[in-house]
Amino acid sequence: MYLEWLRIGHVRNLDQASIEPGPGLNIFTGRNASGKTAILESLYLLARARSFRTPRISEVINRERQSLTVTAALTYQSSGIRATTGIEKAHGNVSIRYNGSPVRTVSEQARQVPLVLVTPDSHRLVTGTPRQRRHWLDWAMFHVEPSYLRSWRDYFRALRHRNSLLKSGLRDAGAYRGWEHTMAEAGERLTNLRQGFVDELEAALEEHPASVLETPPADLSLEPGWPRGEFQLGGFLSSCRDRDLAAGFTRQGPHRADLQFYSQGSPVAALFSRGQIKLFVCRLIMAEARVLEQQAGEAPLFLLDDYTAELDSRASESLLTGLRDRQWQCFLNATDFREEGLFDGGFRRFHVEHGQAAKVVE
Repeated sequence: MYLEWLRIGHVRNLDQASIEPGPGLNIFTGRNASGKTAILESLYLLARARSFRTPRISEVINRERQSLTVTAALTYQSSGIRATTGIEKAHGNVSIRYNGSPVRTVSEQARQVPLVLVTPDSHRLVTGTPRQRRHWLDWAMFHVEPSYLRSWRDYFRALRHRNSLLKSGLRDAGAYRGWEHTMAEAGERLTNLRQGFVDELEAALEEHPASVLETPPADLSLEPGWPRGEFQLGGFLSSCRDRDLAAGFTRQGPHRADLQFYSQGSPVAALFSRGQIKLFVCRLIMAEARVLEQQAGEAPLFLLDDYTAELDSRASESLLTGLRDRQWQCFLNATDFREEGLFDGGFRRFHVEHGQAAKVVE
């Protein structure tokens, strides 16, 4: 999938911006606060109905306006079908339309406008908390496997009810059995789907070897959240009920899962430099995009905020070369323009200034 055009209204300092991106790399350069990241933020809003920079929409809408709009024309490469879609977001209200029809859920729009994102904060996939990795894993799974969302909702609904019973101190085993049965069925499905996705990620990482981005090789390991090798989830929840009652909540289960990264037997977070971590995260997100492309039949948009940060010119070159080889539509930004990796053309450059993006004629 690729965008033919993009229109942005009242997103931060982008009052009225119009962009016609190319099908490959699109690089936005300009000074700090010129609006470069707001372009990527607008694409994210179009697909996810929220910002990746702040949960407060008041910070995103231009201060002099009451709402923002983002519209785009899409072409799906597998079918040749063209579509238009747009979002209008105000304080407390959101309206999404696709080919003129209302879109009722954000998950539906996310599947229609698939994208992946790397930001300067994406190193937290490696250095951050299990919760941050689960959040990334869940969003990736929503795109790849349609049944995942249903299993996720079933599990967390039952988890909330079980936690409510635990918090109340109720010791009637019969009150717990139904919710634990639902948790066990949905939780086992979640774990199987997660493991299948991790296996596909590893295969996609092999397609794009570490040597291409000059990072040490790394392995992925899914920790399911409970001692799965010893227990079925239903039996485990039952056996832990007294200890969970003492704690007042469900201490273990798929809601405590974690995706861990190792290189040569050591955690990547402890072994890699910041630049190597950034390149590894880029490889990981590229693998996510590849799995999505294989499963959905459409390549997602690839967003990379501040692609030169923490990378020397050689690393930047290897990153851009790797992205060009995939032939995805990519949106990248940086304060300074680096030509490394762009020697054969195949990219489109825009200079962003005062909330406007002008194509640079090379």
